[in-house]
Amino acid sequence: MNLIYKFFILSTLILFTHSSLAIVQLRASYGLGQPEGFESSSIDYDTGEIGADIIVSIPLIPIVFGLRYEKITSDVDENGVQQEIDLGRISILGGYRLIDNFVYVGILGSFGIINDGEMTYENTGQVRDIDMSNSATLALEGGVNLNDFILGLELGYRYGKDKGQGASDF
Repeated sequence: MNLIYKFFILSTLILFTHSSLAIVQLRASYGLGQPEGFESSSIDYDTGEIGADIIVSIPLIPIVFGLRYEKITSDVDENGVQQEIDLGRISILGGYRLIDNFVYVGILGSFGIINDGEMTYENTGQVRDIDMSNSATLALEGGVNLNDFILGLELGYRYGKDKGQGASDF
């Protein structure tokens, strides 16, 4: 084989398999959703979530695990009472990848180990701590490995129960 042909084969292998052989993935995320306890059509929702994941994926083994940090904020205006929710969540991740190469598809779950935050009532200035003993998520994930970047989507359900007074689900 000539040198150019060998270089072409090596470059192609690196281009299309480099990301799928990654052991540690760092992911940033932005999510949309709404707290489950606020389902009235008269409520104005402004809920957002930013986060970061560290995922360990061992090549040729379809199991993934890692840590996730999420910062969840919500502004709710219900009947003239303005509420701001500010929640921090750290969770353990675990999942199974059905397909894991250039394209990946799998199931990802998390269990919250640190769930704390506060709810502020703007009209009265009252602040109430959010005390969640546990939270969990279950999601389908999928995406494509673009050399050193991953473009993906995760759709799922988050459950968390606030133990405090005036408790609600998140």
